[in-house]
Amino acid sequence: MKKNKINVKVLKYIFLTGSLVITSSCSNTINKIDTTLGKPIIQDTNSKFQINKVMSELLKVKKSPEIIINDVLIDDKSIMGENKTPQTSIQPLYSGNVIQIKIKGIFTSLKNVKLEDSIFTYEPPIINQSFTYNDNTPKFRVLIDDSNLLAPQSVSNSEIIVNLDTRSTPDFYLKGYHKLSVINNGIYTDTLVLVNQSEEYADLKPSIESAEIIKNEGKSTFIKLKGKNFMIYPKFSYSIIDDNFAFGYQTNIIANDENDSWETLIQIPKINEFDKKAQHTISYQTPFGIANINI
Repeated sequence: MKKNKINVKVLKYIFLTGSLVITSSCSNTINKIDTTLGKPIIQDTNSKFQINKVMSELLKVKKSPEIIINDVLIDDKSIMGENKTPQTSIQPLYSGNVIQIKIKGIFTSLKNVKLEDSIFTYEPPIINQSFTYNDNTPKFRVLIDDSNLLAPQSVSNSEIIVNLDTRSTPDFYLKGYHKLSVINNGIYTDTLVLVNQSEEYADLKPSIESAEIIKNEGKSTFIKLKGKNFMIYPKFSYSIIDDNFAFGYQTNIIANDENDSWETLIQIPKINEFDKKAQHTISYQTPFGIANINI
């Protein structure tokens, strides 16, 4: 059967807003995700990025009683933190662990969802990528922090089962409540789930090996960083480019034989000013540390 490929070339400022409460530091049809960083290239507004405003205009999702989450479970113990006390939590492993999550509730709008239309795979060697929204993404999806796409295993009117792999993802070392969202055909709901301390130590400080300027029609639009421990959710990091605040856009985590590697795109602010300079300073900052590079 022909594989469906998700086309990302129409994206523009495509992240939902979200929140995190931090308490301390298969099927025959597969949706194949285009893992090319830098596609599409955003347009130069030469002003502050109005992400939240553009998001609401593009996504046009709304809450509805057709999707209601009553509980979120791991091994039949609740990890849901909204209006109740969790019995257990997501415990990540940097080396990788697949956690099965069961979502209980009322999912009237999912009665016509076909599981095969929601299953996806990343093109090797990508093992994780910041999820981005466009017209051709699966209508049904489950996400953590609006950017970590969970792999669906089964869907019914009362239960959704998904898998989460925490491999090489610093986001899940932020202990506290993270947002879990269920979205289907323009309707969504969300709740908070608890992420707790990992039993495995990991050095999560970011590092930068190289930086490249990505241009569109002769104008600089992104800085592409290669290195280690970049965040999947753009709002869990920020950058300073030539003393100007900059937003993250998308991150890839790439499997290697010895150690995984990371690539991330940073949106260049004040592009006209940036292009007048021959040299640039870049600082990438996460809750786990700071990395700097000059280009």
